[in-house]
Amino acid sequence: MAKQSGGLRRSSVRSALPFLLPLAAIAGLYAAALRIGLLSDDYLLFFQGSPRRSAAFGGIVSSGHYIPAGAWLLYFQSQTCGLDGVCHHALTLLLFGGLASAVVLLGRQLGFPGWQASAAGLLFATSSLPFELPLWANTTVHAASLLAGLGALASYIQAGRDPRRRWELLAAALLLLALMLHEQALGFVFAAAAWTFFAADPVRESAERRRPALRFFLRRLAPWLAVAGSWIVIKLVVPHPGDTLPALSRGPLSILGGTLFHSLRTFTLSLPAGWAWALLRPPIPGGSILGPAAVAAAFLVAGRKLRGVEAFLAAWAVAQIALMCLASGMSSRHLAVPLVPASLLVAALLSRATRALEPRGLRALVFALAVGLLAGFGAWQVRARVEAYLASSRWVESLFSSAEAAIRSHPSASRLVAWDLPDGVRLGESEPAFALRYGFEPEIVRRFPGRFISVSRVRSSPPPAWAAPFGAPADTLSLAREAAAGTTLVLRCPGLGQPFEVWPL
Repeated sequence: MAKQSGGLRRSSVRSALPFLLPLAAIAGLYAAALRIGLLSDDYLLFFQGSPRRSAAFGGIVSSGHYIPAGAWLLYFQSQTCGLDGVCHHALTLLLFGGLASAVVLLGRQLGFPGWQASAAGLLFATSSLPFELPLWANTTVHAASLLAGLGALASYIQAGRDPRRRWELLAAALLLLALMLHEQALGFVFAAAAWTFFAADPVRESAERRRPALRFFLRRLAPWLAVAGSWIVIKLVVPHPGDTLPALSRGPLSILGGTLFHSLRTFTLSLPAGWAWALLRPPIPGGSILGPAAVAAAFLVAGRKLRGVEAFLAAWAVAQIALMCLASGMSSRHLAVPLVPASLLVAALLSRATRALEPRGLRALVFALAVGLLAGFGAWQVRARVEAYLASSRWVESLFSSAEAAIRSHPSASRLVAWDLPDGVRLGESEPAFALRYGFEPEIVRRFPGRFISVSRVRSSPPPAWAAPFGAPADTLSLAREAAAGTTLVLRCPGLGQPFEVWPL
């Protein structure tokens, strides 16, 4: 009995080992996120109140999104954590760790050895692409949706190996939950289709059905198509304030270009945006055509060499990116979904590339070095993003402290105007870097309830089109007159990180 107990303990330790490396990487890279406060859209979502006050079923948030479960998740999160950044980011880090662990679990289900699945989880955890998930408080909806979608896909794969119907029912239920959390989960329908076409398990499905006939293909996908179709109908029927497919207005070439751009970054795991553009638009005559053509040709050549599980992973990633480019565009938080298959694919290709090396120790060393280089390159970029978020958070709090001091020293002012309020610390591709895009007005109202008739912001020059929420052009003479009369308190910010200049003096 003692020997059996010792064997079980050793087996449990071996089973846990593949998860340790990705989780340790997340702890080391993102622990500083616990010191980040609320930024940007956090204020908009956490201050909008209960989802019951939103349109039909409490699911509409903005821009045509219909995510009732996601709206309730944000509501309960705001009720639990309030404005405590430690609480919010403890939750985002917990979910991000769960995603890295889910990558390992999916790798094991696909037949990867433990060390290969662990490498895929590490590549996911250290990629600089999905940094919004652990660093931005309201991305819990994206992480939770991805977790539910991965559970649905794992159940779908298991349904092909186990004749019991419970796996099909569980897969459909988890897909519905994932869609209700965030609509990015629609891409999992394409993931299931890619699995059925390229890599369906031959234990129950004969060899000739590995490239299934249409009837077999639709039978396997029928429950998922029913769930996805029902969700699409509801989304189209329920009124919403935004365009359902805004990318269509930019034309199909824009969608194809975005798919190529984001695919290039995703399959290289951490390629910076500027580097990707340099490859797609090299500074040579005809570069804007030759660059994309060369990258597309490279993808096609590489794709033709993929079979089975590898082909499934590549098709899933590209389908997800194309869907997001068609529907709403790709942001860092959306890149986490295609990064899952990309991380697994890169780990599989590195393993295949080193398979011929002998002895076995050399093979393991070369594989570890390749994974380490990719992980290190991503980690280097992750640290810079964490520091930028910390800088934004510190600056936001110092700005509010400066505003509070000015407000208390001018008790007669009934209006507040913020002049030339900086958007935040720019990262080049992250919306939350605009630290106060929506946050200044609701936070002032929260800190001083009933104190002002209006809180607004203005600029010395008109904002660009993409910055429409950030304020109208300032009328200097009118502001000066209102400030002199004592009815309006004007807070002018000379620059990023500097305290307000106060009118009237």
